[in-house]
Amino acid sequence: DMYYGYALSINPAQAYAATYASMMQEQLSKQIKRIEIESQKDDYERGYDALLKGDIEKAIRCWEKESLQGVSQASKALGDLYHFRLKKLDKAVHFYHKALDAGDYESGALAIAAKLHLGDLSENELQSVDPKVQIEPWFKYVEASLASTPIARLEDYSDEELDNLLTGLHDAVDYGVPFAAHLM
Repeated sequence: DMYYGYALSINPAQAYAATYASMMQEQLSKQIKRIEIESQKDDYERGYDALLKGDIEKAIRCWEKESLQGVSQASKALGDLYHFRLKKLDKAVHFYHKALDAGDYESGALAIAAKLHLGDLSENELQSVDPKVQIEPWFKYVEASLASTPIARLEDYSDEELDNLLTGLHDAVDYGVPFAAHLM
């Protein structure tokens, strides 16, 4: 500060120029830091950033690039976006299956839930589902949903089957499956 006051009294233009240059240098340093941070992100992270900013189209573009590379989290993120936000359930099923193919069993259960919401799921389909998918909370929700339809007759279930359905439904509620709480 003392130097600035001295410089200002000797050559005011040079003192202001030095202050301006210092301020510009600081802003430039901040911008470079932001660019460095952004360049370290992958398209999966950029997709979430875009979604948080409300840019759904950019999120889809970023996640589709990652999904094509076999990134299961990107496929699942697309499935969730199409299932819960955009309500395009056929696309949700497609991306959930891509994530399942990459080993994400929760996505397999979510694909079945999306099919249920589409009205495109039969109880027979559930029999052939991978056992690792069957233990997922979303799958438990689907089982309980099918058992509680007007067509299903609860008296056709044994006490043990009803207990298993109720336990599975509790698991789904505890996990945070929004529709499961409604079924309770």
